[in-house]
Amino acid sequence: MSVNLESSSSWSAFLWSGLIASVALHAELLVLDQGAFPDRKWLLVQSAILPTYLAIACYWDLRWRLIPNWLNCSTFVLVFALAALNLIVGPTLIDRLLGALTGFGCILFGHSFGMFGAGDVKAAAVLGAFWGREFVLDGLTYSILAGGGIAVLSLVVSPLCQGSCRL
Repeated sequence: MSVNLESSSSWSAFLWSGLIASVALHAELLVLDQGAFPDRKWLLVQSAILPTYLAIACYWDLRWRLIPNWLNCSTFVLVFALAALNLIVGPTLIDRLLGALTGFGCILFGHSFGMFGAGDVKAAAVLGAFWGREFVLDGLTYSILAGGGIAVLSLVVSPLCQGSCRL
């Protein structure tokens, strides 16, 4: 797969930065003992599911410039099913739902101004379902900051490549 950096600089930055944000947020949760998560096994489960989801979403976004609904919906349902069955511990179902709505609403606002695609909005809802309402704003902040860094980096690298660089 080869993708021209000039055409992929901004539309996939949100998802790539989501991957970075998930790592940063999990590291923050592991380092800071806030007492919110007495059993950290949910971090291990989500640490496997979330990067896998984001890697597949990034591949689809880079390859076809869309994030399939089947991926967003199945991951969303998986998170709530695992939480309902108490196979993962962490935010409650209500906190997960509020996190999904918060993530969806925040990125939907940017989508209304053309800053994000519809797949990014749904991906933010999935991230909110993973992180819950308590951490979704931190995660989205990390994602947006990392996405800005990726966009700036691509603006710097793109003129140096003059169309010959492949990602």
